[in-house]
Amino acid sequence: MIVKYTHELTIQLDVKPLGKPRMTRADSWRRRPCVIRYREFCDKIRAAARKVGKIPNSNHVDLVIIKSDFAYPKSWGKKKKEAMKLERHRHKPDVDNISKGVMDALFSEDSGIADLHAYKRWGEKDSITVKIYHFDGE
Repeated sequence: MIVKYTHELTIQLDVKPLGKPRMTRADSWRRRPCVIRYREFCDKIRAAARKVGKIPNSNHVDLVIIKSDFAYPKSWGKKKKEAMKLERHRHKPDVDNISKGVMDALFSEDSGIADLHAYKRWGEKDSITVKIYHFDGE
């Protein structure tokens, strides 16, 4: 069986990547700062997605997460910062927690997504690029 994906939509989000915090039932009425930041992050994603239009049902999503140089360790010099651009970002927040937040914000039901590829890289400007594909089965 040949799997063939067609590109449906690309959404460029100029937001600071934020991981989904561990939440409890009490967070529905208690206002913890980490939960408030997370909800604002999801609201920004939804607002950017509304500008693009209707989000199609999809089978495959690629996330490219870029963390800005503000997150570089202070001990790094200018040469090391230049060398690390678009290299793997292996520091917090975790890529899986960022993915959870983005998926929850974009899709009301994300259980239908079979493939999710997420990449976290160093860069000059915080951003998240979401590429949504649709599966053409044979």
